[in-house]
Amino acid sequence: MKKIYILLILALITINISCGGDGSLSSDSSGMTKVTINLGETRIAQSAGNQPSTATTIPSHVTTIRFEISAPDMNTIEKTVSISGQESISESFIVPNGLNRHFVVEAYNINNLLIYTGDSYADLNGSPVNITIVMVSLDQNVPAFIGAKSLEKISETSVSLSWEPAIDDVTPQDKIVYLIYQQTEPFNFSEATNKLSAQDAMQPTYVTEPGATSYIITGLTRGIIYYFLIRAKDEAGNIDTNTDVLSIDLAAPVFNGITSASAVSETAITLSWEPATDDSTPSSEIIYLIYMATTPGGENFTEPNFITTPGSTQYTVRNLITNRMYYFVVRAMDSDGNVDSNTIEKSAKPLPDLYPSDVFGNGYFISFKVNNISSVPLSNILVVVQYEDTYYGISYCETFTISISARNYVYLSVEDIWYNTYIIRVDPENTIPEINETNNTACSGLYCTNPPPLSNCY
Repeated sequence: MKKIYILLILALITINISCGGDGSLSSDSSGMTKVTINLGETRIAQSAGNQPSTATTIPSHVTTIRFEISAPDMNTIEKTVSISGQESISESFIVPNGLNRHFVVEAYNINNLLIYTGDSYADLNGSPVNITIVMVSLDQNVPAFIGAKSLEKISETSVSLSWEPAIDDVTPQDKIVYLIYQQTEPFNFSEATNKLSAQDAMQPTYVTEPGATSYIITGLTRGIIYYFLIRAKDEAGNIDTNTDVLSIDLAAPVFNGITSASAVSETAITLSWEPATDDSTPSSEIIYLIYMATTPGGENFTEPNFITTPGSTQYTVRNLITNRMYYFVVRAMDSDGNVDSNTIEKSAKPLPDLYPSDVFGNGYFISFKVNNISSVPLSNILVVVQYEDTYYGISYCETFTISISARNYVYLSVEDIWYNTYIIRVDPENTIPEINETNNTACSGLYCTNPPPLSNCY
């Protein structure tokens, strides 16, 4: 019995020696190991020569990830998964035990372009393994971008920038961000690389939301010229090198305002001024904004009533009401939309015009019209007709007080008048202000050169 017990012990020792091996694998090399691959960290190797940057999440433009596990002594394992916007994933595989198992991951975008890759090696012996792989960007191409398209002033202290969207071989347009650099001095660029100088290449003044095609900048200062450069940046951190700089002048023209306002007809007033000057717009290109009111200081400066052509130094305002006083302020605007703020005001009143016309006579009477060329009716108009009976040498005088509706006339006549010596005077004492005081008379004969005094009539 003792001999049998010894034989059993020897058999167990023999089995243990045959299974233990040299200890390089802690379990049977012919078995399988559960391997979990963890993804989330990515690294961007920037093309601009900067240090690589690392993110702790899978970029949002990655849509699928392909896994491949291989080694010379095993069949390759492949698997593709959709990550659906996940920031990190873990995938598990059952992999044959062995040395130097190669684990490769490839990340693709929606267009099935390979944009990130990473790999790792591991020896498997049956014990579960967790492998974290950092995926590295393969995108080193900068976005195609032509730079700023327009720069418009929207107020005295704010502007709007706009551009066409950039195109990138990896990053979708709605994921591209734009770096806006703002300066009050021109930018300096390297001739070889179009990189900004060290001073200009400091942090951008503004960074847009992804996919933006415009940006409003506020808080600017009047009287300063601003320079703007816009560059596109993809999700891999690649930045384009366009040098398209736009500038805008927030300095208003120097302008002394309106110098005169004069009535030129019964419905028109002509305004005059000296030309303005500007630091960026020639005087020949400056336009003028005309503000009109019917009360002193009543101009509404939010919107002009009239706008001149570039370089004008006078403007005639028409279709006004006769005998109404009008008030004017004129301001200068340069090509960047900067408007001076002067409040110099001039006023004028369109005046009527009264005059006789269509005089007719046959030696025994005279007839004529008194015209009111204005947009309002006029009343209490004194008309004096002086004439002489040359046969008897006697002077006569006849007066009329009339009213005339707007843009109309009154017909008058005098009988028993010797036609060749007379003078007709409309408003002879100028009690009604008129645009033209020189056309108020009509005469014939000696009375044209030697008119009788009005005192003969009243």
